[in-house]
Amino acid sequence: MSHEIVVADIGGTYARFAIAITEQGKVVRLTQKITLNCADHSSLKDAWAAYGAMIPQDMPTDGS
Repeated sequence: MSHEIVVADIGGTYARFAIAITEQGKVVRLTQKITLNCADHSSLKDAWAAYGAMIPQDMPTDGS
């Protein structure tokens, strides 16, 4: 059974997000990475919401 989780790389300049598809606890595929400029968002919460608005699917809600 596969699961989807959001993965992120948050730096000082850019925040990168993608959805990882996992099977048996291992990543088998990543969706397209989206890079956001941190200066355009006042918080991680705002960048997270912006990412969620940009993807063509609902955000995963449970990684288990």
